[in-house]
This record gives sequence, C-alpha cells and structure tokens, in this order.
Amino acid sequence: VVTLVMMAAAAWEWGRLNGLGGGASIGLGAACVVLCGLGWAAGWLHLDGFALDDSCGPLALAMAGAAVAAGVPVSLEPPSLAGLPARRERLSLLPELDLLVGRPDEVAAAGAILGAAPRAMVTHDGAGPVRWSGPDRSVSVDVPPAPDLDTLGAGDRFAGGLLAACLRG
Repeated sequence: VVTLVMMAAAAWEWGRLNGLGGGASIGLGAACVVLCGLGWAAGWLHLDGFALDDSCGPLALAMAGAAVAAGVPVSLEPPSLAGLPARRERLSLLPELDLLVGRPDEVAAAGAILGAAPRAMVTHDGAGPVRWSGPDRSVSVDVPPAPDLDTLGAGDRFAGGLLAACLRG
C-alpha cells in the first residue's frame, strides 16, 4: 500500500511516500511524477481537505484528475468548517469523487460545493452511528460505547480503516 501525506507550511513543503522500501521524502513537485511512475499501484487516492490549500491545492487537483483518468478511485476527507471557505474554489474543481468521508456537518458543507455529487458518502460523529449512503443503499451502524481517551486524529484513523476495507472489497 502506498500512502501519500502532503503537508505545507509558510517556509517549506514536503511529501512522504510510505511503502517504497521504507519510505522516501520528496518535494511535492515530484510527488505526482512518482505516483504516476508507480502506475497507481496503491489503487486509491485519498485527499485530506487541507491539501486543497494554496501550497498543495494545484498538485492535489492534478493528482485527482490523473487518478480519475487512470480509473483509480478518489476520496476526500473535507476540511473543517473553519477551513472550508479558503478551499471552496478547489473543492468545486475536484472531479467526481468515489467517496466523501467525514463528520456530518463537514460532509454536508463540502458536498454542497463539489461540482459533482460523490458516488458514496460516509459520516461519523463520535459516539453517533456511522452512516454509509451510496447509489444502491444506505446503512447506519451503531458505534459500541467506549471511553474517550484521545480523539486527536480519530477521523484520519477512521478514514484509513474505511479505505483499507474498501480496497479489500
């Protein structure tokens, strides 16, 4: 499995690819070339909504377009509601997504901006149920009670597990 993590700050940009013999750090400008060179071996492109900012946005859009052209599914975890206005234009330029996954309020807000409705949406909200809404069916699954130890990154972990399950079929 190949994972691309894109991060940006005012003074630096970097990308990290895992699964390439222990991982390699590369400049973001090379990330699309490396992924295209892999022939989309990962089988899925997942974008974090924060990758649609001014630093990474053009590359994220190019990667999404290349993935769709290659028949590779594309998913998005939208940015927080606070981060949405700065990314509105790029959200509207994304190709049709296979999956939109995140908190209900973020999925609803991003879904209203996207140029095309996603093929499926999955929402999660803490102790609330997980909901899948797709072209053929909608499913709601209750979440078993568990103590809140640390919710930092919980949405990213959820998305990772969901995508792993999607790739396994």
